[in-house]
Amino acid sequence: MINGYIHQFGKTCGGVKNLLLTPACNLKSLSWHNRNDYYYAIHFHDSRKLVSCTFSEDAVAYNEQSLCRHGILSVTHTLEFHTDKIDRKSGEFIRELLDNSCCGLAAVITTNNNIRLVIGYSEEHGAERPLRLEKISADTGKAYSDTGHEVIRLCCRDTTKARIFEGPAL
Repeated sequence: MINGYIHQFGKTCGGVKNLLLTPACNLKSLSWHNRNDYYYAIHFHDSRKLVSCTFSEDAVAYNEQSLCRHGILSVTHTLEFHTDKIDRKSGEFIRELLDNSCCGLAAVITTNNNIRLVIGYSEEHGAERPLRLEKISADTGKAYSDTGHEVIRLCCRDTTKARIFEGPAL
């Protein structure tokens, strides 16, 4: 057991402001700092297959649910985000996401407090447990003043919590 954890009151993660996605098969390797429990470098086969998305406040949520059953930890990672409207641009983005999700996706998210987490890849499973597209739903709203948008949910199940990435900017 690690001794000395102190809960500090104040701002927490506060949502996600940036999302970097790539097909899981595009990951060449991640360098792991074993003693301090974080990734410090990511290497890709083709850096052109990276998709970087910047979101406004409250547009992205990352959720992690851990369940221990029969002594085995199971962690469900869910990344849910929405486009700002239903239009050609969001349609192209979703088609690109679908086209690149054949082997699953890996992501690095940056929270509003600049904490970066790796999702869809782990030291234990490599890229064998990537994020998969679980659901896309579109809503035009009822009234002309309603904001239409599309909600995209990516999900994966693993045996570890998301790990911190402390390497250089990607």
